[in-house]
Amino acid sequence: MKKKLSIILICLVIGISVLGCSNSEKSEEERREAIRAQIEAEIAEQQEEEKIEDRQEDQNNQNNQNNQNNQNNQVPTNQQNDLYLSSLNNGDRVWGGLTIKDIEYDKRNGVPPSLVGFVLEGEVEVTGELFFDEYFGGITLSINENSIFTNPLIIEFPDNYIHEYRPTYLSFNNEETLTKALSTSDVNDIKQNYKRLNVKIKIKNIGALMMYESEGSHWCSFVELIDYSANNAGPSNNQPSNSVSSGKLLTMYEYNKNYQYDINGFGAIDTFSVHRNTESYEMYLVVNNYRMDFPFIEPELVYDNYKIIEFSERNHYVFVVSSVVPPFGETQISFYYYATNYGLEPLGYIETDKALQDLKIENINFSQVRINNVNYDFNSLLP
Repeated sequence: MKKKLSIILICLVIGISVLGCSNSEKSEEERREAIRAQIEAEIAEQQEEEKIEDRQEDQNNQNNQNNQNNQNNQVPTNQQNDLYLSSLNNGDRVWGGLTIKDIEYDKRNGVPPSLVGFVLEGEVEVTGELFFDEYFGGITLSINENSIFTNPLIIEFPDNYIHEYRPTYLSFNNEETLTKALSTSDVNDIKQNYKRLNVKIKIKNIGALMMYESEGSHWCSFVELIDYSANNAGPSNNQPSNSVSSGKLLTMYEYNKNYQYDINGFGAIDTFSVHRNTESYEMYLVVNNYRMDFPFIEPELVYDNYKIIEFSERNHYVFVVSSVVPPFGETQISFYYYATNYGLEPLGYIETDKALQDLKIENINFSQVRINNVNYDFNSLLP
């Protein structure tokens, strides 16, 4: 500033000399006033420029600080939309403000572990369904797909096995508190009549413990039941309802419910239903009052819905059933070829960590199936 001002003064002194030679008729006082005004204008302009520079420097420093804070608060990722457990530390934020802690992920010598665990600490509101899980013997929360858990948490296991984790099915470690928030009739409908409740619910501290190629165990704590209503689409007392559909295959089907579709492929509407009775340990298909049993299956381990997929080599259909595999809770997807008016032929099964509704199943033949754009060879269902 002083250097710039000195240069200004030198220039003005030279200007005074020139002004004195060319305008001798002006008085000394007038010349001084003109010079003083010019100096003040130059100084004011220089000060304003320096103020602008100072403000710009302060803004740049603030922007740099904000960028640094944003980088510190970001969840570590290897891709734009994916979280990687191997990049997370205790205390990092994940979905909806939840904080991950108690991470069990010991990747020694670059080899992923076979056992993984963590807790997502904090409260979160989700929508979904409450239903009774027969295998685990408790009320379970099925979280809707359009919840806050958008991008998956990528977990790397041995043999290049990748698990995409999202909280989907959660048991309650304080189920008694949950049942107190429901009416007695609602609890009975869930546990005895296998009804489902649509809920908006607040939960906290979501935990997960998973093993290599296993769904593992997933739980949470109940906080508050915000809103709920009965889902009357669920089966009641293991008896078929009068619900029907026709025209095209549905995305999912429910047990103990009648449907209408040309399942025999003869150009006429057939009435069919799949019965699952956990008390008598029976599971069978009925088409136009003709019964066919499902072989090599344990009804008490079967999940609530099934699919029907077109068979690729003939104008026939395949019934797709999902069940839990103890003791680690893998999901087994079993495939039964429907031989028209004859029986159900077991094609085989595959194991997965995904729920049946999340699988895109196509191109089924007698030895293979294509799931989510990957071909799988069947494992034998024969004992």
